Amino acid sequence: MEFEPKNNKPIDYVKSKIEKTDYIRFDKNKYLKSVFPVDSFMESGSINGNIGQLEINLDYVKDDNKIANSNIRKIIKFILKNKESTIDVVGMLPKDYSVYVTTNINKEDNSFESVNRPIERKIFINVPLLSVDGIMSLLHEIGHEKRDQTQTVLENFKDDNSRKRISTSGIVERILAGLSFRKPNIKDASRVLRDERDAWSFALQKIKPFMKDLNIDIKDIENIIHHNALYSYSWLIRGDVRLE
Repeated sequence: MEFEPKNNKPIDYVKSKIEKTDYIRFDKNKYLKSVFPVDSFMESGSINGNIGQLEINLDYVKDDNKIANSNIRKIIKFILKNKESTIDVVGMLPKDYSVYVTTNINKEDNSFESVNRPIERKIFINVPLLSVDGIMSLLHEIGHEKRDQTQTVLENFKDDNSRKRISTSGIVERILAGLSFRKPNIKDASRVLRDERDAWSFALQKIKPFMKDLNIDIKDIENIIHHNALYSYSWLIRGDVRLE
């Protein structure tokens, strides 16, 4: 997986990549509906079945020792397989990483939808995992980790974006959201946009072989990536960062 090269000035990158379209309203609930019938999560168990030609295998446990919230389960295995491709979703992460999903989501709690905490080595998904949004969100957060890993390993082309993201772990996002004492600058904006775009590119690449089985069309992907996720960052940047 190749990520966008860091070969231009932050101001030029932001101007070329910031979402320029007006906000497009769409029914996000469509993407939160489970694509696979799940009545409820037990304390531990498995979910196995088919959607069209797609085979889903999911194992989970309740991780009492590390997570106090009784509605959260640790995902042990999550495999998507059809005639075209097979991906071991959790297996794409380093062995010291863990994935957690909220099983009984409070619709009033919109504090976060998904988050990758690289220092803690944990990913949290706060939308229904077996929905289009849930699968895309998990792949997106894994994309963040893959970008961090790739950019750290490369010797001839190092991008300090990944190291900074690990060391600050969400500080730039807090700045853009107005939760920090200092104002964001153009370097903050460039780093966040580049990181987010790379992670979504990774998610799109991985979901493509399963789009037909999951009844996803390109418009669905555009809505999730551009008209929701990237638009929200672009809106924050336009409000707080000088682009001239």
